[in-house]
Amino acid sequence: MKCTLIALLLLGGIGLLAFRLPLNSRPQAKLYPALAEYLKSAKKDLETIPASRRAELDKIALFIQNKRIMDKNANLLFVSGDNARRSLLAQVWAQVAADYLGVENVHAFSGGNIASTVAPTIQKTLEKIGFQVNPVTLSGQPAYELRFDEKQPALTLFSKVYTDQANPKNNFGLILTCDHTECPGPDGPTDRIAKSTVQGPAFKITLPYTPPRTAEGQANEAAVYDALNRQIATEMLYLFSNVH
Repeated sequence: MKCTLIALLLLGGIGLLAFRLPLNSRPQAKLYPALAEYLKSAKKDLETIPASRRAELDKIALFIQNKRIMDKNANLLFVSGDNARRSLLAQVWAQVAADYLGVENVHAFSGGNIASTVAPTIQKTLEKIGFQVNPVTLSGQPAYELRFDEKQPALTLFSKVYTDQANPKNNFGLILTCDHTECPGPDGPTDRIAKSTVQGPAFKITLPYTPPRTAEGQANEAAVYDALNRQIATEMLYLFSNVH
């Protein structure tokens, strides 16, 4: 009788856990070996993040943590001028870091003031560290399917405006990867996005990165992109390591 009761309690607990698991959560990632080594190396750079940027990253971590406490998805929208470089890398590394560290119910998006095309160097930069990147066409536009493990669904990268239908419309975290000179009000995304959506972002912050486009066509182009990629990867690792 006691064994039967214990079994029923265990089954009930399992059923409760299954019921509480959100339908759109993502399993913890098991990264491709080369990519896992890259992140292992990036962890050594965590101490190099300036205190001022840590403070901003901690604010994003708190936003995510509060969403998780309420059993809600934490949607993060990274925005830059043309959604071709910085905001795309931030989207990639936010999703990878969240999945790698087992932070569930995080969904990363990106957009720009305008839509252009994904910078070709982005593909090369990600491929060389272990991502699988496959060129595809999306609604007649060049795009990339990005994989970082065998089980996770591919991330589709393409340049789009921040109000694109693929992006969240309300209660999301808005992270500007451009500074005030590139994303100014009243015409910048901070103000426009609030006017063009029902509720707009629940959280807004500026986390600017130096635009790499100035190095394109130069001898140091690959090095500049590699450095930006490493910086964003390291900061996203720090961010999601501080979500409790």
